[in-house]
Amino acid sequence: MSEVQAERQAVMQAVSTLQQLERLIRSQHGEVRNLSSEVRRVAGSTSTKADDRMVNALQASSVSLDALQQRIAAAMRQAEDIARRL
Repeated sequence: MSEVQAERQAVMQAVSTLQQLERLIRSQHGEVRNLSSEVRRVAGSTSTKADDRMVNALQASSVSLDALQQRIAAAMRQAEDIARRL
């Protein structure tokens, strides 16, 4: 295997790892959204400050997961571009 082929294979392995991370993040993001909805549903109109803090924390987690997912997608596109150029 030539050095270029080895580099391309390494980049494609990185893409595969990023895809796995993206699936994991997507799954976790869904869980956070479901949990946030469940907390809101259970708390209803009688929500406490603790309930509100929990919902706010879950919303912040959701925003962080969104940002992470976007960064992973960008890294994946860059790695795929590098692999194509090799």
